[in-house]
Amino acid sequence: MRISVAATEENSEFANTARHQDPGEFITVLLRALREEMQCEEEEGRMVAAEGARFSRLFTLEILQHKWCPRHHSRFEQEEHSVLQLPIVDMVNMVALTTLTQVINAYFRKEEIAGSQCEECGLQVSQRREPDCPSVLILQYIRFLYDQDNDTAVKLQHPISAPESLTFGGGEYQLRGFLCHRGESCYSGHYNAVVRCAVTGHYYLTNNEDPIMLLTQEEAMGCATQAYILLYEKQTADQDGLLDALLGD
Repeated sequence: MRISVAATEENSEFANTARHQDPGEFITVLLRALREEMQCEEEEGRMVAAEGARFSRLFTLEILQHKWCPRHHSRFEQEEHSVLQLPIVDMVNMVALTTLTQVINAYFRKEEIAGSQCEECGLQVSQRREPDCPSVLILQYIRFLYDQDNDTAVKLQHPISAPESLTFGGGEYQLRGFLCHRGESCYSGHYNAVVRCAVTGHYYLTNNEDPIMLLTQEEAMGCATQAYILLYEKQTADQDGLLDALLGD
């Protein structure tokens, strides 16, 4: 996959195995490359185009931003994410968030936008985000913050518990895997992944240094507290359609 992503000049940095690369960025670029390749095949037939559109919907989280002022002047903006980056520190109350539910609630709660005034009346603008329910939900904790005093990135290593079952945007999701970063710096380290078998529900620890290891549920949930990226699958998703979109008929 690294070679496929690095095939274009724009993404050539991913071919450098010596460069520390963020997996969230890689996932975003990979999905974009796959969508663009499917769109390039559109001329071969409408079926390919339809599959490309379906593939895009599987991994695209749409968020509607509702912004308003005290005089009820409002506007709506829509944004799309392949990987949703989530702060893990509540900057309003200056506390670390220790559960995924806390992290999600903090991101989607009503908030005042600092320095933003209504274009019509000049009053302070507030906003609330409303997500839809993608088939595949990819969440990335913002575990690295820039320290201006020391001119470096600081890793936030506090544990964050994540549930196997998650309600998000009105949909029900199951945890399918997560990625952990081992190391103190964003400039170095090693990633390992824990994946959950969709058939047996068993968890497996994988990386490119050691053999695959079977984990107990307790061990897996313990590892999940140090996750960097989590992947959830919507339970009402069309499983056959998902496989067809990813692998072809």
